[in-house]
Amino acid sequence: MPGCNFIKLLSYPRIEQKIVTLGSNKEKMTSLDKIMTLHPKGKNGVNIDKNKYDIIRAFIIKTIQEHKEISYSALNDLAVTKLTNSFEGKVVWYIVTVKLDLEARGIIERIPKTSPHRLQMKN
Repeated sequence: MPGCNFIKLLSYPRIEQKIVTLGSNKEKMTSLDKIMTLHPKGKNGVNIDKNKYDIIRAFIIKTIQEHKEISYSALNDLAVTKLTNSFEGKVVWYIVTVKLDLEARGIIERIPKTSPHRLQMKN
């Protein structure tokens, strides 16, 4: 941002917070802008935009709750249909990334021995 000086970068577990000073009026603006995702097999996650994460997270949770259980491919197809026109970025990539994060956090789970794999809320 022109005219902005970064004065501090605070790191929290899995979330970064930037505090910036704007222009000459020295107003402070705080934004939570990134989240480090987790992976259920302990692999490295990715650092993604927090707003996009929240949109996809809400979509996945709402969709699974409405269907009780859903195949990954059906979840993916619904996301592409409902989010593509209003979401900036590759919907499929964000669905995969956030789905893995939600599995790692114990919010959703794969139903064992299903092919193609199915998802449900974790009890």
